[in-house]
Parts: sequence; C-alpha cells; structure tokens
Amino acid sequence: MRTYYLLRAGSIVARFVPLGLLYALAGALARLAYLRPSRARDAVRGNIAQATGLPPRSRAVRRAAAMAFRCQALNYIDLMRMDRLTPRELDASVVHGDLAPFYDAMALGNGAVILAAHVGNVDFVGQWLALHGLTVHSVMERLQPDRLFNLVTAQRSAVGLQMHAADSSVIGTLTDVLRAGGVVALVADRDLGGHGEEVEFFGRPARLPVGPALLSLRTGAPLIPAYGLRLPDNRMYVTVRPPVALARTRDLRSDLREGIKVMARSLEECISVAPDQWIVFEPLWKDLAA
Repeated sequence: MRTYYLLRAGSIVARFVPLGLLYALAGALARLAYLRPSRARDAVRGNIAQATGLPPRSRAVRRAAAMAFRCQALNYIDLMRMDRLTPRELDASVVHGDLAPFYDAMALGNGAVILAAHVGNVDFVGQWLALHGLTVHSVMERLQPDRLFNLVTAQRSAVGLQMHAADSSVIGTLTDVLRAGGVVALVADRDLGGHGEEVEFFGRPARLPVGPALLSLRTGAPLIPAYGLRLPDNRMYVTVRPPVALARTRDLRSDLREGIKVMARSLEECISVAPDQWIVFEPLWKDLAA
C-alpha cells in the first residue's frame, strides 16, 4: 500500500516540479537507498558481479550497482510523468539507433516479438513504438494491492501501450495479437511466473521465462532483441538487433529448449552493453543467493 501512495503523491508532485529537479531528488534518494544495507542491494551486486565476472564487493561492481539504483529511481520519475507527456515530448526524449531490423521484420506481416532485458528504461521502447502508431502489447506482474496494479497499468498505458497481467491466459491473448500482425514486447531476464526453463545464463544455471521463444515458435513472428539505454543527458537511446534465429522442426519441445538457450545468449549481449543499467532487484542465481 505504501508504494501505491508514493506513486500517487509522486505523480501529483511531478506536475509542478521541473524535470531536472525531480531527477536530482530521485538520484539523491537512490543514493541513500543504496547506502543502506538491504537484500535488494545484495541482489543487484550479485547479479552484476555474475554478469561481469567481477567480485561482488569490487569497486567496479559497487559503482555499477549504485548506478542501477539511480537508473531505477529515474525510471520511476518517467513513469509518474508518462500520463502527461505530449507525443512531441516523448519523441524528443528518444535517440534512434538502428531500427531497420524491426521495420524489415514487420513488413513480412507476421507481427514481431520484441525481446528485452531490464536494462535502462525498457518501457520507453514499447511507449515510443506505440506513439508511432503500432499496436504494442506487453505483460506485467500482478502487483498487490489491485489499486497499485491498476495505477501502474494506467500510467504505462498512457501513450497507447497495451498492458496484460501475467496470468494463465496471457499466452493465448498474445498469440492472437501476433497472428493479427501486432507487436508483443516482453522482458525476459526474470522469471515472473515461476514456470520458466533452467538455462545457462552468464555461466550459471538460472530460470528464464519461455514466453518469447514460445510465441515466436508458435506464430512464426520474428524474435527481435531491443533495448532503451539511458544517456548522460537522460534521453533514451532505442535500438534493435537483427532477429534471433530459432530452429523450427516438428518437435516443439526440443525447439523451445534450444530457443531459450539462444534467447539467453541474446539477453547476455544486451545486458553486457550496460551492466550498470541492469535493474533486477532479486537474485537470479539461487545458489549464489543462498
């Protein structure tokens, strides 16, 4: 409930306070939160250490973890302002990387599955695509209480992004979206539902969700890695990579296992671009957490 009231209050304050000051305040609060010992801090350090191959208490990892806390705080500011951003403001906050692989894939008419990690501000990828007239659907965990879930859903949907709760029916819904030529954007470096497949991820076994690979194999929609990195001036650098090649045989189960391995390699590449913007506050490797 506390998170709900903080987001509500923050959304009101964000109407009157200049963006630069909001970012400065959020950065200061993030620094205080990072300095306080917590499970979240340990998880971020452990995840970044595994991804970079450095000791969790090394100076580089501690600095990267502090930056990840800051990045998340700034993302909250962006979320609070999303329902009042004009299309011009949103467009001006995005720096375009190479988007040709995405548009080439969409021209084939099978829709597209955007594969992303919790790097930078992943919401901006879907929001920006929705702004430019595409029907973009995504999934989020069902937050408690319901009013918090509804608030965050409304804020994320403000520009046109279609949000769905991560429940048992969502795969069927997203399958229909893709078969109609739509776009599904999924974050796949954290297993929200607890039904993922174990795969080697940064050299250790971790569970990743099967949804992106399953949807691509089921519908023929290309699986396209994408990310939105926060630049020093707080604009978002949005870029995509060529579609991930998934083997398609008559054995869907085998194809899915192999597809998740390929998906994991793609996520590793994305995270390695900016490990200090990798925002996962739960330990991904349970053996290391123990």
